[in-house]
Formats: sequence, C-alpha cells, structure tokens
Amino acid sequence: MKKILILLLVFLPFFLFSQVKLANYDASKIYPDGTRITYMQLTEFSVDADFVQFVEKEVLANNKGVKRFELAKDGTTCFYEAQKDITEEIMVDMINVAIRKFGKQ
Repeated sequence: MKKILILLLVFLPFFLFSQVKLANYDASKIYPDGTRITYMQLTEFSVDADFVQFVEKEVLANNKGVKRFELAKDGTTCFYEAQKDITEEIMVDMINVAIRKFGKQ
C-alpha cells in the first residue's frame, strides 16, 4: 500500500499538469482584417478552475497578437482570436509555456 501511495504522489503532478500534446482543429477562419478565429479540441489538459484561469490570463498577457482566448470549463475545448500569423501550433506552444509557468508557482 505504501508503494502505491508513494508512486501516486510522485507521478500525480505529471498527470495534473502535463502539456497539451495533441490539438484537433475543429474550425479556423481568416478574416479580411488579418485576424484568425479558431476552435480546437485539446488533449491531456487539466480541468482545475484555477489552472484554466491562470492559463487564459497568461496567454493573453504575454502574447500581444492574441485578442481573445478562452478555455471551456471541461478543459477540452479552446477558442481564440488572434492575428492570422498565429497558427494553431503556435497557440499550443503558448498554452504549454503557460502550463510550465503554473507548475513553477
């Protein structure tokens, strides 16, 4: 029993704050004003309310090209509006940077 508890305590942080490894792009549209709106499905994302709120604020605060960014409460659906040169892959990288910052708090 002790071994299971120790293993759980060691690996739990990795499961709670793992990085987004896969994002499926549901829809993306580029508008004439040079903005892009994209809806994505994320995998391996924590649904803790404080965590989701931190990631939203961090992405918006550190990336001037992102106008709006929202994560659903279930942690799997993501919406963002940004300059057209900010692709889905760049957004996933931004989310992962915010996840790492949350882990260092």
